[in-house]
Amino acid sequence: MSVSTSTFSPAEQFSGLPSGPEFLSSSFSGGWSAGADRERMREAVGRACDHFEVTWQPDSLIWGWQCRNANLPVGEGLWLRMSSVIGGKNARFQATWDGPATADAAMPAGVPRPRLLDSEEWTQDGYYYRAEVYQRAANGSLSTSRRPPDGLELPTYWWTSLRSSLNAISRVRTDRYRIRPDYLRFIMPLHLGTSISTQTRWAAAHGDLVWSNIGGPRLYFFDWEYWGLAPVGFDAAVLYTSALDNPEVARRVWAAFQTLFESPEGRFALLAACAIWLERVSEDMFPELEEPLRSLVGRLLP
Repeated sequence: MSVSTSTFSPAEQFSGLPSGPEFLSSSFSGGWSAGADRERMREAVGRACDHFEVTWQPDSLIWGWQCRNANLPVGEGLWLRMSSVIGGKNARFQATWDGPATADAAMPAGVPRPRLLDSEEWTQDGYYYRAEVYQRAANGSLSTSRRPPDGLELPTYWWTSLRSSLNAISRVRTDRYRIRPDYLRFIMPLHLGTSISTQTRWAAAHGDLVWSNIGGPRLYFFDWEYWGLAPVGFDAAVLYTSALDNPEVARRVWAAFQTLFESPEGRFALLAACAIWLERVSEDMFPELEEPLRSLVGRLLP
């Protein structure tokens, strides 16, 4: 494979997760059929592997949201991520399309992530495709969904590395937006039942830190499509709220970020994450989160 380093931002609002169960809006899914889309994506994976001159096994595909993404090990020590979107290129998906490459270029070396080695884009039958080849991580993600698995135990050094990595990410300078203040001014009163000032500090964030996008026991951050500016503490808030139906793990996240969560900025980040999850609940997604989310909101609001 010929390896090159590619350098390829902003979404108007919090939109769909690129892989794993989306806790955001599936903005680009359109109509889909699992069988037809899987076959289409298998063909795209085959084309990508031919281009990169790597071997692959069809039964090793890991499917993302509505088959819009597929991931698999390829070749020797490599990982392929295949993405597709229907329709023409436009600003709404440009941030997700460019996110992994811009994150790879912008993030400090100390932020643990598989490094992007090469990429290829093409169009076919009304779909845009993007294939990305990464170094294969030493271990996979902690979960196959937004929720942490029952009985999850992580060593102290993992939590220490997580805190230091999130601090490093927050110091990255960017004009990309993960989520905009206007969107929070709309969605927070809608789902929290009260007007809340969005005057808070903003900093770079991974932007999609659910449990399927973080690795262990060796820490890795996966899936950088939506990185960009967000309220300070947003990543920690998303990780915590995505674990609310696993109280044991949620308590561990709170302990790791207690100082942040008890600050005004951390409280705002938690309320923002709650409002976004509740928007998904209103769309008949993740009903199991509604009760613990509303309970958390009740504790956070005066």
